[in-house]
Amino acid sequence: GPTLILALTRENAVAHWRDLLGPKTVEEAMKENPNSLRAQYAVSNVPIGQLHGSSTPDDAQKELEFFFPEEHTFALIKPAAAAKYKDVILQKVKDAGFTISKFKEESLTREMAAQFYHDHEGKPFFEDLLSCMTEGPSVIMVLTKENAVEEWRNLMGPVDPEVAKETSPESIRAHFAEDILSNAVHGSSTKEHAQKSIECVFGELDLD
Repeated sequence: GPTLILALTRENAVAHWRDLLGPKTVEEAMKENPNSLRAQYAVSNVPIGQLHGSSTPDDAQKELEFFFPEEHTFALIKPAAAAKYKDVILQKVKDAGFTISKFKEESLTREMAAQFYHDHEGKPFFEDLLSCMTEGPSVIMVLTKENAVEEWRNLMGPVDPEVAKETSPESIRAHFAEDILSNAVHGSSTKEHAQKSIECVFGELDLD
């Protein structure tokens, strides 16, 4: 059946959680530490403890990486929003649980902007979009967390700020977008697009 998997955080988390769990087997837990979690929440006639904890910090790291794999996405605060709202948008990013793994502030070239929006090439608004993206410095980031691509797109909100205000009133675009082109932020639509954009700006990604 389903298992509940938690990432627990505190000072000396591994040792503290193992103390709460108690001895490995239910029989030992019952005899030696009846107040332990394994003793209190044992299942009748099942000698195996119902809770698990990592043995060492290294084991914890491996298990966290297995169950909660981190993902990277490309994120950008567009020039107009960067000039006015950079600090508050960055705070929203951090409050949403993202790690800012890479960060730079620079003005995009038209070639870079065209690569980010190559899907729109040939559309009537394409040149206006490039002008919007190159009118001043942008804040360019690699954001890291579990399911980062989708989570960042949810935090940005719909492309049209009027739609964002109606359907995602807490999103960044609902609060800080000027119009559908100058809509505060940009983000990759897929992991593949994220990797290409990251390599375009930061080179091959190395976060070690």
